[in-house]
This record gives sequence, structure tokens and C-alpha cells, in this order.
Amino acid sequence: MVLAHELYKTHGPNALKVVCVVDADYDYLLERTEDNPYLLYTDGTSFEMYSYSREFVDRIFRFALNCSMKPIEGVFDELHPILADIFAIRATNEKLKLSLQWLPYEKRCSVQPDGSFQFDRRRFIRDYLTKNSALNKLDEFKECYHELRSVRGLDQRQCVRGHDFVALLGRYCQERARWSPGRLKIDEVMGGLLRLVLDANQLAHERLFYQLKIIFA
Repeated sequence: MVLAHELYKTHGPNALKVVCVVDADYDYLLERTEDNPYLLYTDGTSFEMYSYSREFVDRIFRFALNCSMKPIEGVFDELHPILADIFAIRATNEKLKLSLQWLPYEKRCSVQPDGSFQFDRRRFIRDYLTKNSALNKLDEFKECYHELRSVRGLDQRQCVRGHDFVALLGRYCQERARWSPGRLKIDEVMGGLLRLVLDANQLAHERLFYQLKIIFA
């Protein structure tokens, strides 16, 4: 992003066939994307989010993991609300500029007696602030969280963090599908599988890749 600013400052708009691509992170949700001809954002929060859809998650379970768990079709819908909660909590810390040290959440997601996969958001927020000696910020934090969580009109991929998606999907596979990566690290395996199921033809229709094609045509 710094390079894109320097290119614009030094050369002005459209003088060079150069572009910088950055992960959008919280920029869509916090409305802080920039209009710079040398700067392009990922369509979601990061590159991992190009695999974020019911179709891709279905491919992983059916073909990559050879999983017979049913209903596979419900996995994405079960995970998305949890991931969106986590992202809104992270974005709240970002917006309020609290610089809180993150609290791992994966093991706080558990399989309930009815088989559902759940995350105790209220308890997590309290524990998160307590860990950082910031419990006095609880009311302000919750108000900001609810404001961000209620934002509408964004692509689902702009409301989930890529690394959280990888981590939670791995956790889900272990807890619900009883799948194990053996001696390999679960996050690395899941990240590799997400890249494996990507389709070049589908990527060509994404805004980022379409813009790149026009720039370098």
C-alpha cells in the first residue's frame, strides 16, 4: 500500500502499468478502501476467501477428505455465523484502536449434544477483554461489535478472516467429521486443500482478476 501511494505521488494516475494487490482485511467493513489506480484489493478479506463458498467447502468434504458425514451441505451455513462473529470482534478491536492481544477461539467451539457446532460469543468477548485487563471497556466494545455485526450489503467473504476460516474448518473436520491430518499441521493441510479446490475459470470472473486482465492486456 505504501508503494501504491508513492507511485501515485511520483507518477500521477495511469502513467505506469504497475499495480499493487493487497488483502482487504477490515477495509470493506470499516469503509476505508482507497481510490488509487495503482492499488487493488482482494474481493474478500484475503486470498483464502476465494475458496469461501458452499460449493468449495462441499468439494473439500466430498472429494479431498472423502467424507461421508451428512448433511455436508449444512457445513458452510453452520460455520459462517461463527466466523462472522469472530471477524466482527476482531474489527471492533481495530475500530476502537484498543490493540488487544488476541485470544485463541478455536477450542471454544464445541459440538453440542444435538450435534450442532457452537461458539459462545458473549463469554468469549468477556474473556477476551479480561485477558487484556480491559473489562471496563465491555459496554463500549459490545456496542461497537453489534454495530459492525449488523452491517448489511457486504459480500460474505468481506466479513470473515481467511486464517480463521482455515482454522475453524480444520477444527470442524476434527470434531465433526473425525478426520485427522496425521503428523501434519491441520492449518497447513486445510490451507492447501482450499487452494487445491480453486477453479481458474471461476477466478477469471472475480473483480480483482478481471481488473488485472484489463490492466495488463
